[in-house]
Amino acid sequence: MSDTITRQEAVCKIRAAKGSGKIFTVRFYKRTTGEFRVMNCRGRVIKGLTGGELKFDPEEKGLITVFDMQAGQYRMINCDTIQEVTVGGVTFKVTS
Repeated sequence: MSDTITRQEAVCKIRAAKGSGKIFTVRFYKRTTGEFRVMNCRGRVIKGLTGGELKFDPEEKGLITVFDMQAGQYRMINCDTIQEVTVGGVTFKVTS
């Protein structure tokens, strides 16, 4: 069973899970290729940080930076194409 939420509420849930370091799953379409992506990720991961900074602000471009648990690397979530978020065992479907 899943609840229905708005895209903004989904972004808030992702940011809250990221800030607490919880593992969560997000389903979205990649911005570059349009490919559908399912990613298990979390925030507050410091492994592999080299101290460099991004040359742009992800927030301005509608992106959230997270650590992809399967790839073992940092990835970006496109906020505009989030379809579903699972946090704490509860799945939330995003309405348009």
